[in-house]
Amino acid sequence: MRIAVFSRSTIHHFTSGGMESHLENLLSGLSASGHDITVFTSSHPTDDSGNKIELENISKESGNIKYIFIGDTTSGLNPLSVWERIFVNLGLVKRNNLIEGKKNYYTASSVEFLKVHIENSFDCVLSQSTAAKGLLDHPQLRMPIIAIIHGTIPNEIKSRFRSNRSIKNWIRFFLVDIPRWMIEHHFSNRKFFGKCRYIISVSKDLREKFLSDYPKLKRRVRVVYNGVDDMLFVPAAAEQKYSEFTALYVGRVDREKGI
Repeated sequence: MRIAVFSRSTIHHFTSGGMESHLENLLSGLSASGHDITVFTSSHPTDDSGNKIELENISKESGNIKYIFIGDTTSGLNPLSVWERIFVNLGLVKRNNLIEGKKNYYTASSVEFLKVHIENSFDCVLSQSTAAKGLLDHPQLRMPIIAIIHGTIPNEIKSRFRSNRSIKNWIRFFLVDIPRWMIEHHFSNRKFFGKCRYIISVSKDLREKFLSDYPKLKRRVRVVYNGVDDMLFVPAAAEQKYSEFTALYVGRVDREKGI
């Protein structure tokens, strides 16, 4: 199959992110199974700090995986919403000191997708979260879209609420983030998920939280856990197990994670 993958970030943007690592493992498995994959992602950062963005498209190939980094989009991040851009233009908001691209990733990625699709058509679309929602502007495309969800907006709001530490964070939270999230949650995301053939959740708990927001999509949601390399990780023998309860946490040590 020829698979078009949409993800605003990859391991080339953020090497330690859970979503990026998940995508890399998934692409490696699909590639090993003989599928032809093209990834449409945001601009490639040109230095380690990510402060610069490429203005032109960059293509990189790894086996039968092709990455198209779309120039002049904000590297590694979703595009600014209309509401956010007002605050950015006023100089009140700046995201991680990154230069904001002039192109909207959703729109630009759908344009690049159509160029490739016309030459050699794809069989399906794989979207990390809602990264492929730019395709909604092209209703004539009938191929199946599969979305992989790693979280929900209500959970994101709760996490950010726990992690806010300064007055500036709280002002942005209520004036910028909450309005943007609510618009996405009730309008663009609802429309996008409604067009997906399947929605893949990485856990049962996430599935239930997603369905509490979009109960009409129950028949489309499937649970596929993140994979474990059984050549590296195997269950310990009974005599090797700890006599007392032991917990292991792997992740970023941050208030947002709720440790």
